[in-house]
Amino acid sequence: MIDYTHRNRRIAVAAIVACLVLLVIVLRTANSQEISLGHEMTELQKIERVYGKRLLIWNKSQWSIVSAPRFAKSDTITVFTASLGDRERDRELATKTLLLAERYRKQIAIDWLGRELPRRRGKVTVNVALGHETRGLTWAIDTPLREYHVIYLTLASLDDLEPALAHEMVHCVLATAYARPRLPRWIEEGVACLVDRLPRPPGSEHARARCRMEQIVLQHGKRGAIEEARRNDQAD
Repeated sequence: MIDYTHRNRRIAVAAIVACLVLLVIVLRTANSQEISLGHEMTELQKIERVYGKRLLIWNKSQWSIVSAPRFAKSDTITVFTASLGDRERDRELATKTLLLAERYRKQIAIDWLGRELPRRRGKVTVNVALGHETRGLTWAIDTPLREYHVIYLTLASLDDLEPALAHEMVHCVLATAYARPRLPRWIEEGVACLVDRLPRPPGSEHARARCRMEQIVLQHGKRGAIEEARRNDQAD
């Protein structure tokens, strides 16, 4: 009499081993791909040949990206974008937004805090819409650890994506690093305006905040500017 139970177990074990081997091969192949955040679309086109239209990307820091039209996600950033009327352009906009957000998150933290934020803290959802006027809003959800934030961007032109996103990512980074108490508004706005480098109307709130922070940066450098600004604010 044939022992089907024993044979089925052997088949199941063999299938599991085969899946594990396949998974190792996929991860090794993926890890061999490097993404330069300064050359998003060039690298995107290269990796696309391997993974097709829906992307699973790994780099040496071991964070992954899943990308599709109007949607992209890493372990820290989630992006939803408006439709441009073409699936390929929709996918490229979502992926570019994600890669820019990752780059800004890292660089802002290093420049102003002297260290990167932990990967699991300060998660951000970015919503990108198209409109007649470029504007942005960051909602830093008020929890003790500031673990999750939402950005709403409206773009009059796709050329506005980088400065608008950079500005709002400053709020996310600083709201994560300074959870309770959160920094005074003028400090966050001053840093954000220095990062986005956009012109501001003279005498406006943003222009005054930028000028005040700029003077502190000249004396104390970026990494010492925030703490000095906090001391100045308390003294006032």
